[in-house]
Amino acid sequence: MALPLLQEQERWTEMVAICEQASGIGADTDAFLVYEMQALIAMGQPEQAVSAYEAFREILWAEFEIEPTEQMEQLYLLAEGMCQNHVDEGDILRLVAEQQVEERAFFCTFGVFQSIVALERRHLERTGDPIARLNAGSYLLMLTGATEENARIVMERLDRAFHKTYSHSKACISFRTFPLKPQKTVEN
Repeated sequence: MALPLLQEQERWTEMVAICEQASGIGADTDAFLVYEMQALIAMGQPEQAVSAYEAFREILWAEFEIEPTEQMEQLYLLAEGMCQNHVDEGDILRLVAEQQVEERAFFCTFGVFQSIVALERRHLERTGDPIARLNAGSYLLMLTGATEENARIVMERLDRAFHKTYSHSKACISFRTFPLKPQKTVEN
């Protein structure tokens, strides 16, 4: 019960300590490992998150011959990407935007499919845009159909809301835009 509260307050070190203690006594390792990996990633220690995941995966396969949960896999991919790509924000934007798109149907797990349907529903209702956390202070936000001017307006609105909520914070919110364009397809 303490972990979600610590996560909300971004008390990453305490989260890691609790998770490590829990794994030492054989508690529900899945849930604790997810929190531990999230905290390590937020602290900018993706290498440790990858190590924790790989050790857990080995044990899980050796004892039960099953794979980790989809949530753990996603955290692992994020951490692994952070380890391999120690790049600046511009490079991260290019990596996301330039991912090769296949011309056939997108085959995925049922959980990913549900997320895609929920995202599309949100777009139809215009009630939200996808956001991804890169680390403790960096996020990616996709504003579908937005112009650079619209993106600036959205960021100003987020900045005002942040400083209204955290009035004593001296944090400075900065942003960069990167247009997402459709890939050119080769006709046969």
